[in-house]
Amino acid sequence: MALLSALFYSTKSPLVRIGIEAGATVPALAGLRMVFCAAIFFIVSRFRKTRPGSGLWRSPALIAASLLFTVSVIASFYAVAFAGVSLTVILVYSHPVFVALLSRIFYKTPLGPVKSFLLLTAWAGCASIALTQPGGSGGKDVPLGSLLALFAAATYAGYQLLVQRFSKKASAFEIASATSYWAVAPSLLMWRFSPPTVPLKALAVTAGLGFFSTFLPLALLAGAISRIGAARTSTISLAGPLFGLLLARFLFGETLTAAQLVGGGVVFVSVSALYLIKSR
Repeated sequence: MALLSALFYSTKSPLVRIGIEAGATVPALAGLRMVFCAAIFFIVSRFRKTRPGSGLWRSPALIAASLLFTVSVIASFYAVAFAGVSLTVILVYSHPVFVALLSRIFYKTPLGPVKSFLLLTAWAGCASIALTQPGGSGGKDVPLGSLLALFAAATYAGYQLLVQRFSKKASAFEIASATSYWAVAPSLLMWRFSPPTVPLKALAVTAGLGFFSTFLPLALLAGAISRIGAARTSTISLAGPLFGLLLARFLFGETLTAAQLVGGGVVFVSVSALYLIKSR
């Protein structure tokens, strides 16, 4: 279940690129994904004994977390448009680095020499990617797209830290459903309260984003955590970015320069080490 969750979630960036190439704008893709996702959660909740998000959705902390989640989604979609799928997958994958940093800043969580070294090496890898020339990445503006991907990783880390306080009081499904309900509001602002014009193919892509890249990964993730624990689930989830890179290569022919490969390798090794340290 943990492996399937990671594989389904890794389809997000490729689906975004397909939607953009089909003629949809980033705000339309992001907004419709949130609408589809919220609708799926609402329908599934009708078949559950408890109502997901009841009471939880009123929490100011969860509202703030939902805003961070929405900003992260939009930034990551723009990152795909500017930097391509491969680099976006690598850089967004660095979000555990930002979780460690924000935990140190706001919760005074000690890092220690090993974690500090891994954070520095991960950021060095991110910098080598962001400052490199476009090369064969398939992106329009690699530096801008890289910065957007890092911003998406940072805001997603903030979302994780905010919802952490609810983890003992509510299930992952309840937290995610409440988040998805609040995420619909920014989509209306992006559309300026008028229906977006989206090609039929792109509309199908947004439905896939809501179901295959959001709902299914979340449901499988919750099932995996309940059976093998969060630490082992996180370790198995390392397969997700690798699968995303393979999809980018075979679907779009994206290639990476030597500097991007080295930077991506540094990021992957550093973040994987952080996961393994947490697991141990």
